[in-house]
Amino acid sequence: MRLPPLLFGLALSSTAIAANIQRNATLVEELLKKRGFRTQQLANSAGRPAVFAEFTRRSAGAKTVLLYIHMDGQPVIPAQWAMGRALWLRGDEEQSLVELERAVDLSPNYAVGHYTLSIVHSQTGDPHTAIRASDYSRQLSPFDPLLFAMLASRALALMRLGQFEEATNWSVSAASRPNAHVHVRAIAAHCLAAAGRLDDARTAQVLSTSGSR
Repeated sequence: MRLPPLLFGLALSSTAIAANIQRNATLVEELLKKRGFRTQQLANSAGRPAVFAEFTRRSAGAKTVLLYIHMDGQPVIPAQWAMGRALWLRGDEEQSLVELERAVDLSPNYAVGHYTLSIVHSQTGDPHTAIRASDYSRQLSPFDPLLFAMLASRALALMRLGQFEEATNWSVSAASRPNAHVHVRAIAAHCLAAAGRLDDARTAQVLSTSGSR
């Protein structure tokens, strides 16, 4: 099997520690060189270089494949998330949002952090922000065990915006997840009732009161 010419780009996040990113870049460059790539570190103003690599042993007329890969990694920082959630449960919404924003700033790929921002905003904050946070949490983790809750938070935000039909669609989708909690089924019942689908709402209410979660 002949390897086609490759362009290999590694994007480095500004949230990472610069010294560790430099070590990563040097290691990746060495590994690529051993495999026949011509490499170059590309500096940027943040002091976190990217690595560019090109496979030079190419056949005439071979196609080019472009790969773009992150190599920094985003460690989860649960302390700010836990604090933000606790503050919200105590009724301190303003400080809760400060901590939750800090959590996702420190760990931008933390899907649960973005979901928690969504659930807070969907109930007591900005519903538009809630929708964006819900969408981003699902983009980061489309098969997350908490997918039912991510969908439900979007439904709550749509309810607050008066978009009852759309809220119903999202809430029913949330309630249909196999591990959906009872309160998610209750949210679906509420959305169905607001949309005028009273018979469906009564059915969802029965399911919510008979569930085991």
